[in-house]
Amino acid sequence: MLRKGFAKAVEIGINAVITLDADLQHDPKSIPALLSGLDNFDLVLGNRLKDISEMPFQRIMSNKLASFLLSKKTGVKIIDSQCGFRAISSEVLKKVHTRSNGYEAESEIIILAARAGFKIGFVEVPTIYGNEKSKMNPIKTIFGFIKVLFY
Repeated sequence: MLRKGFAKAVEIGINAVITLDADLQHDPKSIPALLSGLDNFDLVLGNRLKDISEMPFQRIMSNKLASFLLSKKTGVKIIDSQCGFRAISSEVLKKVHTRSNGYEAESEIIILAARAGFKIGFVEVPTIYGNEKSKMNPIKTIFGFIKVLFY
């Protein structure tokens, strides 16, 4: 669905898009901060890692590993690679076309944007953790991430 939304945004001339996960973990009040990050960057990722006291341990570890590997792959210091709360300029959307449909699309857009020379930045965002159960299949997600890492 993201690819269709990105294509439509480009088609109708939108300057930027905001993405956020549908699990209610992101406060829309942070949207202006993400958008203001586009003054200096082409892709702005939310950074949830200032306060990880409520973040599940498995999520902390998977994020640190994925962010480390993406930093090595792209040559850009990636702080929070798995945050779905992002601002993406239309210039990125015009030139970066992901192939992935699952969670790995978040990593793929980072790799492709860095490869295309776009500047990637971060804005601290709070995260709201409740008792929700993740719908992510860890095995499928790991293999998807590995596949994207070797693009």
